[in-house]
Amino acid sequence: MAHSFLKTHLLVSVAALICIGQPAYAEEKAPAPMMYKPANDLEMKAQGVLDKHCARCHQTGKLVKREKAAKGFGDVMQLDDMVANPKRILPGNADGSPLFQVLANKTMPYDVYQEGDYEKPTPTAEEITVLREWIAEAGKAGASKCKPYEMPYKDLVNVMYQDLGALPEHRRFNTRYLSLANLKASCASDEEMEIYRQGAVRLLNSLSTNSDVVTLEDSIIGEEGVVVRFNLDDLNWTPELWEEIISHYPYGVRPFDSQYDSLT
Repeated sequence: MAHSFLKTHLLVSVAALICIGQPAYAEEKAPAPMMYKPANDLEMKAQGVLDKHCARCHQTGKLVKREKAAKGFGDVMQLDDMVANPKRILPGNADGSPLFQVLANKTMPYDVYQEGDYEKPTPTAEEITVLREWIAEAGKAGASKCKPYEMPYKDLVNVMYQDLGALPEHRRFNTRYLSLANLKASCASDEEMEIYRQGAVRLLNSLSTNSDVVTLEDSIIGEEGVVVRFNLDDLNWTPELWEEIISHYPYGVRPFDSQYDSLT
């Protein structure tokens, strides 16, 4: 029974690791020392909308009848923080942005729509349009700032191949690799990539039954830092369990490459 439970937990958790997504963000950030200064007229209008309808509950320094920001969210006028936090804004995707949705769907402002304080103003169609345009422009700005990154699959395999060849022979058979190259190619910042690396190693350790932990320093290989190396022996996993785990990965591709054949 215990083995079955652990096996199921490993399947779910490692599948999540292989398909690793966006970095986690804390629910509340320390307020910036100065209010964000809009870079253009559209940002100024968007900040004005958020000031008018959201700041009284969600902007530290501008709260009304409350000592703390509602739900720990106190930086609604910090536009740079907002577009960097997918829990608030998805740049270029207004309809998928949680903050936009609660305003457009008339869920927020809470004191108006939930508490019936209709003395407070409600967001107009024009103001909703301003927020939509701001989010669209934020997506364009983010794309233009993104530095293209591309590591050909052959080069990625070569990093693993060279690393495997440098390992002691007794460590080679049960060594495995995870690639984070797709995240870097999606314009993840250096800070976000470090979070991904730490998260991958932490998850491996959380699923290990070995008292000795896998360390970040010993796990990240290659100059770009996009490959995570680990050994099944260090986690007390069997090769059969690993094969079952990766059999559930829906995007598995086997390239025609002699180095890849050596790895597998």
